[in-house]
Amino acid sequence: MRKLTPYSQLMIGIMLLLFFQGCAGQPPLSKKYSLLTWETYREGGGEVPQFKSNILVEYTFTGSGYLRNTLYETPVRYFPNFAEYPTQLYDDRYIINSMGDIFDLKDKKFIHAHIGDDYFVEKNGDSVIMRHTGYTPSSVLPSDKERHQTITTPYYFFQLSTGKIIPISSGNRYRIGNTNRDQRDYASQFTEGVLSPDKTRKVFFVPLEDPLSGNFLRNDTSLYLCGWTRVFHTRGYLEIRNADGSKQSIADSVQFEHSLRSAFNLPLTWLNDNEILTQKAGGQLIRIRLQPLQVITYPVIPNVNRCAYPPYFERTPEDSLVYVCSTQKENVFRINTFDNSITPLPATPIGYGYTQSHYDGTPPSIYGTRYQYKNVTILEDSMATEINKITREGLIAMVQREIIPTRNQYDPWWWITIYDPEQNKKQTIKVGYLKQLIGWRRKN
Repeated sequence: MRKLTPYSQLMIGIMLLLFFQGCAGQPPLSKKYSLLTWETYREGGGEVPQFKSNILVEYTFTGSGYLRNTLYETPVRYFPNFAEYPTQLYDDRYIINSMGDIFDLKDKKFIHAHIGDDYFVEKNGDSVIMRHTGYTPSSVLPSDKERHQTITTPYYFFQLSTGKIIPISSGNRYRIGNTNRDQRDYASQFTEGVLSPDKTRKVFFVPLEDPLSGNFLRNDTSLYLCGWTRVFHTRGYLEIRNADGSKQSIADSVQFEHSLRSAFNLPLTWLNDNEILTQKAGGQLIRIRLQPLQVITYPVIPNVNRCAYPPYFERTPEDSLVYVCSTQKENVFRINTFDNSITPLPATPIGYGYTQSHYDGTPPSIYGTRYQYKNVTILEDSMATEINKITREGLIAMVQREIIPTRNQYDPWWWITIYDPEQNKKQTIKVGYLKQLIGWRRKN
C-alpha cells in the first residue's frame, strides 16, 4: 500500500473533521440570543397574591432549557412603573420604553427616568430624542415640576455617553449620528425615502406640519389623536428626488400615520422603475405612474380602524404584495396589480417568513392564534396570543396566556414558546406573571 504524504494526511483529516461537524449539525440559533421580559413578582398565598414589585428578567439558553436571571427589581409601590409602557431594546444594551425611561443592561440600572408626560421619539447614535409636552402635577404621584420647568423647547435629547439633557432649539442645527438635524427636521425627515429598483431616485412623504405636535387639529377637525394608541394622522405630499438633484411633486395631498406604540413602515412601494403604490389615506390606495403622470385609484377598503396602527405594505413568502390595514373584519389585503383589485387575506405577515391568523372561525381577538413559518403551522392554540418577537435570523418567541385562570381568579399562567427554524424545534418557558415581552438580545 502506498504511504500517504503528510499533505494528503492533513487534507483527509480536514475532510473528516468537516464531515463529522456536518453530522453533528449546527448549534441552535437560540444560543446566539437571550430573551428579555418584564414580569411581576408576587408573594404570599391565598386567593389574592400580594403585589411586591416588577422585575426585569433575562432567559438564556442552556441546551436543555432556559436559565432565568433577574436583572433588576423595581422599588416597592413605585408607580407608574417602567414596565407599564411598551418597551424596545436598542444596540443590545439599552431598554427604552415609549415614555423615555432608559435602562442600561451593561450597568444594570436605569440611567434616565421620563419627565412628566414627555415621550420617546427615536434613538439615533448616542442620542435619545424626547418630545416635551404640557405638565399637570398629580395629587397622587410625586411632583416632577422642577425637572419639567428646566426644559423650554419642544424637543430635547438625552445623551447616553454623558447623561446630559440637551434642548433642541428651532433653527439650531446639531449633529446626530451621521446627519445634521434641527427641530424642523422632524417634519421634513418624518421618514426616510424609498429607493427605486434602478436606484436612481427616491420617493419621500413630506408632512406639511410636525407629525408629533398635533397642530393639524386646527386645520382639519377630521384628523385626531387616538388616545392611548398614540396614532398621529398627518397630511403631506409625495416628492420624487432624482440622483441629479432635481425634484418632482407627484401627489399634493396624502395622509400617512405615525404611531409611538407600534412599528412604522412607510406605506410606499415601487412596483417598477416608473410606478409607485401608496395610499391617499388609510384604506384608500392609489397607483402613480410617473411618465406620463397618471393616478389610478383602487377600490376603497371600508370600515378602517384609524386608531389601530399605521397601514403598511408587506411581501409574502411567495412574493405577493399585501397591504396591512386594520378594519372591523379584516387586517390583510392582497394587492393584484394586474387588474388593480384588492382581496382580503386570512393571514397577517409578521416578517421573516412568518404569518399569524385566527383559526376555526375565531373572531379577531388576542386569543386563538395560528402561527405559520413558510406556510407550515408551528403553533395553533386557543391560548396563543398575537404577541411575539422575532430576530432577523427567524428565531421567534410567541406568547400564550390562559383564558380562564386556573391558579386563582386573578392570575392566569403564561407561556413563551420559542421556535428555532434552523433546528425546526420548539421549547416552552412557563411564566408566572408576565408583564411584557421585550424581545431578543444578541449575545457577544
